[in-house]
Amino acid sequence: MYWYFLRYKSDSSENLINFFNSQQNTFAFIPKTEKWYSINGVKSWVVKNMYPDYVFVRCDLDEISFMRKYKEFLESVKNSVTLVNQGNSLSLQQSLSAIYDKLFNGEDTIRHSVGNIVNSKLIVDTGPIMGLEDYVIKINRHHRIAMLDFRLNNSVIKIPLEVVSKS
Repeated sequence: MYWYFLRYKSDSSENLINFFNSQQNTFAFIPKTEKWYSINGVKSWVVKNMYPDYVFVRCDLDEISFMRKYKEFLESVKNSVTLVNQGNSLSLQQSLSAIYDKLFNGEDTIRHSVGNIVNSKLIVDTGPIMGLEDYVIKINRHHRIAMLDFRLNNSVIKIPLEVVSKS
């Protein structure tokens, strides 16, 4: 699968998502993640927008095929939508695409992971970052967030993580 990121400037996200989701083998969504909140003494995971000005598009078209198919559409909305470059490419690198597939697990939301810290090493028991522990560069146990650096695109992504014990 290939991943494309579109930044929209107006309230066009619904039309953009509907357009891409009406296409075959294409899934478009505003990325969401779980966040830990305490509201009126009730603590729980709440789903929030990760990047509210972006629409992620996952499809089976490589960059050339994607541009050939959607060039006319993207030009018609160029004042409100921008296709974001991913380094030297418009699509996410294949190695990162596999990681994003794992993190989102076919949904529009990154769910929280649960793990333990044993001898100063993170061990994830459940959730999307299980097996990706080597990419974790920082853990904020209070906010229940892990910072992951994939070293491939020089960006850090915040992933929900609950550390249940530390020994």
